[in-house]
Parts: sequence; C-alpha cells; structure tokens
Amino acid sequence: AVCASRDGAYVASGSASGTCAVWEARSGRLLARFKAHFKGVTTMTFTPCGSALVTGGEDGAVHAWRVSALDGMVALVGHSKKLVSVRCSSDGNSIISASEDGTARVWDVAS
Repeated sequence: AVCASRDGAYVASGSASGTCAVWEARSGRLLARFKAHFKGVTTMTFTPCGSALVTGGEDGAVHAWRVSALDGMVALVGHSKKLVSVRCSSDGNSIISASEDGTARVWDVAS
C-alpha cells in the first residue's frame, strides 16, 4: 500500500510483512520505518491535515500514527478479516474502514 499526504510533504508505504515507512517527499529522506501490523499492511491514508497516518492490515486492525513522533495514537479493533480501505473524514474526526468481513465502520477519533 502507498499514499501521499494532501500537501505533498510526506509519502508512506506499507509492506506484506506489516512494516510501514514514511519519507519526506521533497528530499526523499526516510523519516521512519516501523512495525504497524502483525500481518501485511493492505491500505493507508494520511489525515487531511497530514499530522497522522492511518493504516489497515490483514490482521483486521486500524491504527493511527502521529507523523511527528510515529507513535501509535489509537488502535481500532472490530473487523474479523483484512481491511480493504481506510479513509478519513474531511474534518479528521472520523476514520472510515471497510473489510473483507463485509462491514464498514465509522470510528470517532475526535475524543
């Protein structure tokens, strides 16, 4: 999986081993590489403001990571099969996820 922040400042990739990497787009400098999921990363997106990276994986979990520190902000568990898509609402207060288990979920992450 790959994605870019809306402002073009960051590019991220996720691998079949569950590892994510984040680069500064302009310089190509690797900012961080970290284990995001127990299984492969299947989908990812940046929040609208670019402050967090949201990932979904084969493990059925959704995680949000602060770009500044690349530490886990939130882990959302509720799907029973791999994630096929994650998106953020335009205000960044909700994460929407869809899974091969046939469900879509809206997660309130504002609080």
